Amino acid sequence: MSQPTFDRRTTRRIPGARGVVVLREGARPCPLHDLSLQGLAVNPSQAAAEGEELELDLAHPRLGAQRLHALVRWCKLLGEPKQPRVGLELTRVGPSERSFLRRLMAAEAGSCVLAGDEVLAFLLTVSQGSLWSVLDERATRLATIQRDEQGRLLVAARGSDPCGPPRHMQATSLEHALSELLGLRAAPRFEPAISLQPPPPTGRFTRPPAPPAPPPPPAQAAAPKPTTEPAPVPKPAPPKPQPKPKPKPKPAHSLPNPLERQREAEAKSQPLRGHCVRDNQRKIVGYAALTGDSVWSLYDERIEQIGVLQQSAGGYTVFWLGDTPESSIVAVDAETFPAALSVAFEIDSLPELSHTVITPGERSVEVPEVSRRSGPGSRVLFRKRVLGYVAEGAMDNAWAVLSKEGEQLGLLARDTFPPYKFRLCRMGATADESMEFDVHDSLLDAVARAFELPGPPLLDPPLDA
Repeated sequence: MSQPTFDRRTTRRIPGARGVVVLREGARPCPLHDLSLQGLAVNPSQAAAEGEELELDLAHPRLGAQRLHALVRWCKLLGEPKQPRVGLELTRVGPSERSFLRRLMAAEAGSCVLAGDEVLAFLLTVSQGSLWSVLDERATRLATIQRDEQGRLLVAARGSDPCGPPRHMQATSLEHALSELLGLRAAPRFEPAISLQPPPPTGRFTRPPAPPAPPPPPAQAAAPKPTTEPAPVPKPAPPKPQPKPKPKPKPAHSLPNPLERQREAEAKSQPLRGHCVRDNQRKIVGYAALTGDSVWSLYDERIEQIGVLQQSAGGYTVFWLGDTPESSIVAVDAETFPAALSVAFEIDSLPELSHTVITPGERSVEVPEVSRRSGPGSRVLFRKRVLGYVAEGAMDNAWAVLSKEGEQLGLLARDTFPPYKFRLCRMGATADESMEFDVHDSLLDAVARAFELPGPPLLDPPLDA
């Protein structure tokens, strides 16, 4: 049994929950251990030889099955008793295969939203009981749902204009929110079920509940003094107040009147305390405000929400609100709060933070009139930093490599015949300098060479290559 020296997968891995894999024709299904857009790990009953080419079926009880081609990269024994685990690299992944993988990753990471037996969307729990992400049937970002301190569910959904601001509404339950987002008349089902209750507090800094105070000792009654006065007549007890009638509960699937909702939002809207984020040139790039339990809302320089930052046991996680319907499931981890803000606001150094108060939806007097624009293609991420972009070219199987400022660094092209090598043409610094050509086995290796990186970067969203 060979031991893996490294795993070349650079896309996000999702632990397996309900997916199964059939490695060979007639073989017994084996559980899926984890899954990414580049490969998967399975727990078969028998070991597999390194370098073996397999034609496998990847299945889910709600999404059906997909035939895939894979190459065995490693196999090792784990656990007690020792059981084999096999690492597979997917070799021929087209648009239909990639679409199935994205939907399966969303189903494994969260819950399927069902109307009858049809899967209409996916619901991912970002922070249990307080923050959820809604993906449509193609597993692209549709909305975020956040629970505030008053228990209300605030929904920020993708508008009709992909580049426009999100539309906001309130809901009484997750079923209510999904019914409005998906245009359903009946409440959908979640499989598996979603809990609205936050997890119990744990950790080394959690104080145990204080024991109840012991009841005070009964006071000793004083001995009555002898008297010749008649005993006082006891006063009648005052009548008990009648309980107020309880208000009728609102229907589970009705939104408030738009004018009433607007008046309520204006009456209860309060400024948020947070941080003003500046880059190393002291230019304001955005704001971060604490809006939930270990959850920050991220705003650009115009105080429009661009994402969510969550603190977890391992550090911080940044979730971006996609600029277009094709935006991928974006989640990048960082070890510290300043590093997470560097990732969120795409700055090369740790930011400068200062305390401030903002009101979302209103312009601050300190905000410069600079609009935030999206990149021209897939972002090139390395060690939590954005280095540039890879954009599709005018011809098939061709891409342009761009810097953060949009300057073209080179051209990429894939061969039309096996073994499908990637050829990189790097531009010279001046017009009289000759161009350099390199040949690489994968798109990520070519992009790493273009930016002179020591390892493969992460492309967001991933490219079909």
